[in-house]
Amino acid sequence: QIANCKLVTPFSTALDFFVSFFIKKKRKKIDYQRLRQRERLRYMTRLSTSLIIKDSKPEIRNPKSKIIYLKSEIRNHVATTKNTARPSCYICRMAIPRISVIISTYNRQRFIITCLECLAAQTLSKGHYEVVVVDNHCTDDTATLVQQFLAQHPQLPFRYVFEAQKGVSFGRDRGIHEAQGDILVYLDDDAEASPNLLESYLQFFDQYPTAAGAGGRILPKYSEAPEPLWMSKWLNGYVAKVDLGGDTRIFEGRMKYPIGCNMAYRKALLQQIGGFNTQLTFRGDDKYIYLAIKAINPNIYYLPSALAHHNIPEKRLNISYLRTLYLKTGNEEKLRVRLKDGPAAVWLKGLEFVLKFTISLGIWLWYALSGRALQGRYVMLSQWYTLQGFFSKQVFVR
Repeated sequence: QIANCKLVTPFSTALDFFVSFFIKKKRKKIDYQRLRQRERLRYMTRLSTSLIIKDSKPEIRNPKSKIIYLKSEIRNHVATTKNTARPSCYICRMAIPRISVIISTYNRQRFIITCLECLAAQTLSKGHYEVVVVDNHCTDDTATLVQQFLAQHPQLPFRYVFEAQKGVSFGRDRGIHEAQGDILVYLDDDAEASPNLLESYLQFFDQYPTAAGAGGRILPKYSEAPEPLWMSKWLNGYVAKVDLGGDTRIFEGRMKYPIGCNMAYRKALLQQIGGFNTQLTFRGDDKYIYLAIKAINPNIYYLPSALAHHNIPEKRLNISYLRTLYLKTGNEEKLRVRLKDGPAAVWLKGLEFVLKFTISLGIWLWYALSGRALQGRYVMLSQWYTLQGFFSKQVFVR
């Protein structure tokens, strides 16, 4: 019995340690959430008092329920008030926005300010949206330019946050935690939003209350060099072009899915699926999100009125850039399939890519016979590099 006690005692001691450790950790998390909730309730109360909004439901004692009630009252007040004084920008950002625009940026000093200027010129009231710029560990002057822009325009509901872990999925996922709106709109840092983009998204989600998300129309803008001769409809994905006509309709069949350059989802659903897959650091995270949310709610629409122009720099038109991008596309598609469906599905996906490459050879021949061999050659190369990336162990970008 004494020998058994000596064997059991270290195990029970370790068990007690781990149990107490996780209980303390959970208790700290709960205490932090309660503290944040109390601070948010304090701001809501101050704001409603400053706007002279009468608390018609003093019986509500639960902090979370009180926050929801006050937020609704403040929104209704601001929406119906045109000539009276509005609350200060800081508190307004804390309490009011229905839409949060997330921009994950990395070394985009050439386009980031234009992107922010387009968002500042939106037709939607500033009280209904905010912009969260996530610095994904930039090494150029992007962060400095963004901070200078915010300092020069303190009236705008824009914020800057830093994300140390590199990868667009880390930046987009950080945006979920930072955003305060119920609708999250994702834009690329080299995109130029049309003036009514946010208003279109807001009207859409109000008109379609069962919709899970939407993807806007995206047109390439060749800002530094003209459209190359080798461009064709088969390479629309390379320049993030999404132009599926003028009708609002659900993504299905060959329509593919919303692209991260211009897409929107309900925050609650993004939280329900656990956010973005941060193992997909460069390509494929938008496809992952689409499939994960579609499994819960298939009502994801193409919204042509939400238009954005995507700047295509000259370096993106080089064959070396095309090779890198499609290598990474194939590599991360393998990772996405393995994480979602297991190793067996990887082989099926590999056969699909082999089939696509075979078809691209036929497309190349067809283009060559019609006097457009260069276009056909680039279609074939896109599938060849994707196939190479799929069967590569790892492809590193950045």
